[in-house]
Amino acid sequence: MPAEKLDPALPGLAFGDWLRGLLPLGVVPVYRTRPCTRGDGECLIIEAEIVSRARTLRLDFDSENLRFRGGELDAPDAKHALEVERLTELPDRLTDPIRLEPVQCPDGAHAKLRETYAGIRVWCENAAGQRHGPARSWFSTGRYLMSRGRYENNERTGEWIECSRFEHCRVRHYD
Repeated sequence: MPAEKLDPALPGLAFGDWLRGLLPLGVVPVYRTRPCTRGDGECLIIEAEIVSRARTLRLDFDSENLRFRGGELDAPDAKHALEVERLTELPDRLTDPIRLEPVQCPDGAHAKLRETYAGIRVWCENAAGQRHGPARSWFSTGRYLMSRGRYENNERTGEWIECSRFEHCRVRHYD
């Protein structure tokens, strides 16, 4: 279906092509039908996990007439999800910086924040000055994830997501 049929302000190309053009390379939207989260009935739900931006996109459409019902970009590190009321808002919403929620530090550690022109870093530090607990870093203004994981006594541990400036991410496991 042409995107302009869903919203006249969108281009005439197929909606799926328009949406994939907004997402980083390698992000594949998943289409499924479920009960609607906004209102009654069945909805066509489009979801996409955008690892390099640490966000999950969800768009809801009425399954009978494909009327857009709304959407959101949710981020585990954000204070709140970003609402998408019109499809024309989506390009801007996908690049909005995240308003970071403070990290939850383990007992005996406290949150630290460093903001520079190169990015934002948030971590937990124990009384000995060692990184201990969750840590996150973002390139530039908080739009693109640099890394996300956990420290134990200054050592990376468990699963970490590490991304380049070009939104290429990989998952690494540390013992």
